[in-house]
Amino acid sequence: MHFLTKTIQKVFFISLLLPSEIKCETQSICLGASSAPQLMKKFALLVFFSCAEVKSSYGSKGYHASLGNQKKDNDDNDYDYCPDAVGHVKWPADKTAIPNKAFIYCSNLASIIIPKEVTYIGVNSFAYSGLQSISFEPDSELELIGHQAFSGCYNLASIIIPRKVTFIEPRSFQNSGLQTMTFEPGSELELIGDDAFFFCKNLASIVIPRNVTSIGWASFRYSGLQNITFEPDSKLEFIDDYVFRSCYNLTSIVIPRKVTSIGYASFHSSGLRNIMFEPGSELELIGDDVFRSCKNLTSIVIPRKVTSIGVFFILSVRSAKYHV
Repeated sequence: MHFLTKTIQKVFFISLLLPSEIKCETQSICLGASSAPQLMKKFALLVFFSCAEVKSSYGSKGYHASLGNQKKDNDDNDYDYCPDAVGHVKWPADKTAIPNKAFIYCSNLASIIIPKEVTYIGVNSFAYSGLQSISFEPDSELELIGHQAFSGCYNLASIIIPRKVTFIEPRSFQNSGLQTMTFEPGSELELIGDDAFFFCKNLASIVIPRNVTSIGWASFRYSGLQNITFEPDSKLEFIDDYVFRSCYNLTSIVIPRKVTSIGYASFHSSGLRNIMFEPGSELELIGDDVFRSCKNLTSIVIPRKVTSIGVFFILSVRSAKYHV
């Protein structure tokens, strides 16, 4: 890496000596996968500074700089599916998985249509891309959304999750621009991974499908969540640590009947005013610091099956009263 950095510095100084009228006829270049993507982007910009336009993406074969409006044809290249002139991609139906890092850092990606045959969206597949719109063909077979798949997609405002998705992996949408997330009717989603919606400041509301049994660690922490509801007959059993930590706009919640455990600091420093439990609550454990610094929460009724309440669970709650 040190050698590569020195090389780029030399290229920069050489580039200053090149004539301004130099013409760029090269259409594309692919640099090794072992190289850091941000460093490669700088390299491409320096070497081809005279090109009218430099577009880029990073995938399993390395960093690809597309120079100008065209892309060199190569049937064996992962980048056959780079965005067209308006930033659109139609993924081929015979490719049933979107590879890891397929469009990572692809700033000129605007929209994509996912064929119904695709079952998996890979790790970091769209992370930090310019993605604005993603749609799925009817009867989608998608089952899994990979780790950090849409992390840092600041322009992605909405998404409809196909019915057969069972797992949203950790950090899948963290720090994205999501405003709305909806699930197709009959959703089979079971697990929401750790930090799945961490720092999604524009996400105001969400309806959790009935088959979800666990909401992972810090999954909505520091989000803009104002309202969360659960479908009738929710199967949710476990709310992990820090799940709603510092959700300042979240003012009320109804905990589903089958929840048995609320983890450490899960509502710490949130905006909660009201918390209620469905009739017949099976809650047994309330962890440490669960409602700590919830300054707007004034009362809470503890379900009768609770056997353990953690330390400081309501510390800093103003004039709080709790009843068993």
